[in-house]
Amino acid sequence: MTESTVIQMKQTDIEKIEAWLAATNTTEGRLGLLAAANPRAVARIRTGTAYAATLSAVLKYIRAHPPRD
Repeated sequence: MTESTVIQMKQTDIEKIEAWLAATNTTEGRLGLLAAANPRAVARIRTGTAYAATLSAVLKYIRAHPPRD
């Protein structure tokens, strides 16, 4: 990966993902598969090694699928 394809993950984005995982009782691997076809997507977002498109796909998925009350 080159510097231009890897982005610095914002802490607020990671917090949104963590909150969604907790509220939905979904594993990180399942979210990664559903959002980005990659079970390691969330782990890579946490470590800052994910592509911008991966972060975007995960955030788009959690916005489209809010936790049920």
